[in-house]
Parts: sequence; C-alpha cells; structure tokens
Amino acid sequence: MLAMRIESHSPSIAASRWGTSTEMLAGRFLRMPMLRSGRVLLASGVLMGAATLFAACSSGSSSIAVPSDPVLAQGQQIYTQNCASCHGQAGGGGLGPKLAGLVEKKYPNIADQEAVIANGRSSMPKFSGRLSAAEINAVARYERESLGVK
Repeated sequence: MLAMRIESHSPSIAASRWGTSTEMLAGRFLRMPMLRSGRVLLASGVLMGAATLFAACSSGSSSIAVPSDPVLAQGQQIYTQNCASCHGQAGGGGLGPKLAGLVEKKYPNIADQEAVIANGRSSMPKFSGRLSAAEINAVARYERESLGVK
C-alpha cells in the first residue's frame, strides 16, 4: 500500500526507489524459486530424453553376436551401418517396419528383397549407389537368416 500511495503522489520517488511496476513484476517473476526450479526440471528432462533417444538410436551394440558365416558377418556390418537406425538393431522396427522374422515371408524370392534394398521404397532410400550387388546380397541374407532367428 505504501508504494502505491507514494507512486500516486510522486511517481519519480517510487520509480527511483522500487522501479516501475512493470520492472517490479518482471523482477519478481524471474526471481521466483518455483519457476527457476521448473526451468531446471524442464532442462533436465530434455537432456535425459535426448540421452535416452541417442542411446536407443545408437547403431553400435555388443549384445548381438557376429555370425560365423563371413557373408552374414559382412551383411551384419552393412545392416548396422545403413539399416539399424530405422529398422532397429535387432530388426524390431522403429522408423522403418519390423524386419525380424518377416522378411522371408514377405519376399520369398531373395531377388525381390534385393530390389527393394537397391531401389528403395516410399521413405526408404535406395542403396544401389552406395552398396555393390554383393553387399546388397549380404545384407539381404543377414536380414533373412539372422534377424529374428533363434
């Protein structure tokens, strides 16, 4: 009340001592401990979410064994570098569809699967410019013979 009374009689005294009413409100708003802790909580949540997303999308995983067949091992390496970010490290899906246990049913002829890898489909990019025919065959075999097979 005293501040209002002084401000109504002499605005220059109130402004010089406490600042304008807008500055007083803004200062109190920025100094409110509850809002500061809320911003810290929000920032922490964003960082934790980003770390979780990064860990989930990480293509490196030591939990999947390297196949003994050298072509399948090459296919696994190619899959990890080019496919796992969308289809999941174990082929469980994500941005792209699930592959584990389904590829051979969907494409009984491996040539059809190789054509999809080479030419792409809808949002999947084509890999014919990045991978040789032998590499495309290796990743197709890996998807068919290793993903989802127990």
